[in-house]
Amino acid sequence: MWKTLCRTISFYEWRKPHRTGTVLAVLGAAILTTALVPLWLLVKCTTLGIGVTFFALFPLSANMPAYRLLVSPTKRLLWNIPTHAEWAITHIQAEGSRVETSATTTDDYGFYVAHVGTTAGRLVIGARSVRFVSRHPYAVHVTIAYADMDSLEKVDRVVKQCVPAAVSRDSGKDLKVRDRLGRETVLSNLDQRDQAWSQIVGFSKTSWQVLW
Repeated sequence: MWKTLCRTISFYEWRKPHRTGTVLAVLGAAILTTALVPLWLLVKCTTLGIGVTFFALFPLSANMPAYRLLVSPTKRLLWNIPTHAEWAITHIQAEGSRVETSATTTDDYGFYVAHVGTTAGRLVIGARSVRFVSRHPYAVHVTIAYADMDSLEKVDRVVKQCVPAAVSRDSGKDLKVRDRLGRETVLSNLDQRDQAWSQIVGFSKTSWQVLW
């Protein structure tokens, strides 16, 4: 429901003018049709639409989640109209492209202290991939190309302070990366997680879809 509301707001704000124009044309045709067709035909068509939605589309979306967006009437009507989060991702990627174009000497843009399991090191964000490099010994443990990245998820953990805050350095902020083969890499205790997430999204040039 919240995503539909966000798409509706983007529809009113003309975030994508050609899509908003298409939806307005469809709505105009629907209004004209309801005004001109006989009442008996309109009632029959409405009853048929309600029956198909309730007995066919709803069960299909519930039993086959992979197709839930294709059978959603509101999603089909507002197709390709972005939510606020998806619109923000578009701007982040535009900024990433601008930074990458202006840089001439390096392929690495971000360095963040992180852990993979019990191994301490750094998350290095490059132009074409992300990699985790351990400190001692210095070695590349994980490399994930943007083209092979399937999902990117922020994970918040509840950190229990068993020692004084000055000694404990666990921020409880993790970043979970999954590739197309289903392999997951959890980068834990990432203090600047939001900035790292934004850089990965910006440089990836991938069409991301926000899920919740």
